[in-house]
Amino acid sequence: SSGAASVLGGAAGVIGNLDSRVWLTGASPSADFAFLWGAPASGSRVTCGPCQVLDPSALAINVGVPVVGGLASVPVPIPCRPTLVALAVEFQFVVFNTGAENCGLAPGLGVAATDIQRLQLSF
Repeated sequence: SSGAASVLGGAAGVIGNLDSRVWLTGASPSADFAFLWGAPASGSRVTCGPCQVLDPSALAINVGVPVVGGLASVPVPIPCRPTLVALAVEFQFVVFNTGAENCGLAPGLGVAATDIQRLQLSF
């Protein structure tokens, strides 16, 4: 992961969207499992070499999902609460068994992290 947060827009970040999902696409075909990490957009990161991951101590979401054919998705329903407007949340997948051995934090596990995506909640 480059560590730069890309900003997501559109209906995914609308409060009251109970069908909201976060998608992993383009993962290695050999990948079989991933964790979706999510945290308030505080900017807290762990850096290892060229990669950055969300700070595990700041996670509000930590969900394991199977990866099939390089794809996975996790439902993240957004309740209809006006107090959530303007909340920024960041998401990142940590993918296992990618066939790559480039993660110094988890050698031998074929771990790769996606770029961090930021979602700004709105009406």
